[in-house]
Amino acid sequence: MRKNFYVLDSITNMHVGSGDLNYNIIDNQIQRDQITSLPTINGSSLKGALRHHFENNKNVNDYVKEIFGDEDLGKGKYRFFEANLLTMPVRSNIRSYFNATSISIIEELIRYFQNFKINEALMTDLKALLEVVQKTNLPCLVNCTSNEKVIVENYGVNSIEFTMTEDLVKLFDDELVIFDDTSFKRIAQKLPVLARNRLGENKNLWYEEIVPKKSKFYTLILNEEKKISDFENSLVEQVIQIGGNATIGYGYTRFNLIGDYDE
Repeated sequence: MRKNFYVLDSITNMHVGSGDLNYNIIDNQIQRDQITSLPTINGSSLKGALRHHFENNKNVNDYVKEIFGDEDLGKGKYRFFEANLLTMPVRSNIRSYFNATSISIIEELIRYFQNFKINEALMTDLKALLEVVQKTNLPCLVNCTSNEKVIVENYGVNSIEFTMTEDLVKLFDDELVIFDDTSFKRIAQKLPVLARNRLGENKNLWYEEIVPKKSKFYTLILNEEKKISDFENSLVEQVIQIGGNATIGYGYTRFNLIGDYDE
């Protein structure tokens, strides 16, 4: 079995709709994990976006049915998992934003690596980071170079020193704010809501929740049979549109391969 682990970098704002009816001020809400309530991209949404992208890729479109499946061939050769939230941008007094994550996200990522038996080196790095972070008051900023008092989203931030390995930088980037779970969920519950104009006779505004650009997600794609090199090679560093509102630039996301593993 082949396992490819990706980090998805949101280049633009993203709206992957939940499809649920609601009676709040927000007409269109994003997909959220049922347990954590954090933003997520369901596996079916991710698979659909990839299929649409590669149906229009002349190097891969001959393999689309083999990759994704169809009524005649049955299931495809690849398995697409949901994309879980890794980091979100948070505003700061010393720069435009920092990448932010939480204790539970790091813990869940460690369990993810353990369950799927991938990337033991990165799992060890995450455990070492978590051990240092849990000894300080949160939120904390890893390896801050500023002499100013740092504030992110109205939270005062402590600074810690920790040598970020090359793999951790590839995962998070080099400067990272880590929150306790409660504070991070509070931030994630207050995502930007944009007003949109309705088309047609009804001119009233409607409101749409978005995941802000610079957010990161992680996901796993499994291949139980033969590798389709044209597909896997074409996916690396590709910008792929996910979710709705492509015509106004939503959802453009870069797929970064962190590691590929064979059993």
